[in-house]
Amino acid sequence: MSDNLPVLDQQVLNAMKTDLGGETVAFLLEKLKGEIQSSEGELQAFAAGGDMPGLENKAHGLKSAVRSFGGMRLGDLCRALEEEAKSSANSDVIDVLLAQYKSIAESTIASFQ
Repeated sequence: MSDNLPVLDQQVLNAMKTDLGGETVAFLLEKLKGEIQSSEGELQAFAAGGDMPGLENKAHGLKSAVRSFGGMRLGDLCRALEEEAKSSANSDVIDVLLAQYKSIAESTIASFQ
C-alpha cells in the first residue's frame, strides 16, 4: 500500500461532477460514505470468520466504488486487502490492513465534505 497516494484525487471527483452533475454526485457520495462506514464491520467479520472469498469480493467492490470518486488511498488499501485475501490470506497482513482501514476511511469521508 502506498502512503504517497492522496486521500482524495480532486480531479477525479471534479470530472465526475462534470459528467453527472453536482446534485447527483452529492447524493451518490452520501451513499458511498454510508457504504464505507458499514464496510469496516463487514470486512472484519469476513476476516475473523476466515471467509477469504467474502473478504476479497467486499474489498474489490469497495475499491472500485471509492476509486471512481477519487478516494485513492482507501482504494489502494482495499486493493491490498483484495490481493491478500486472494493470494496467501496471511492473517497478520490482513490484520494490519484492517487496523488501518478506520483512519483511512475517516480521512476519505472527511475529504468528500
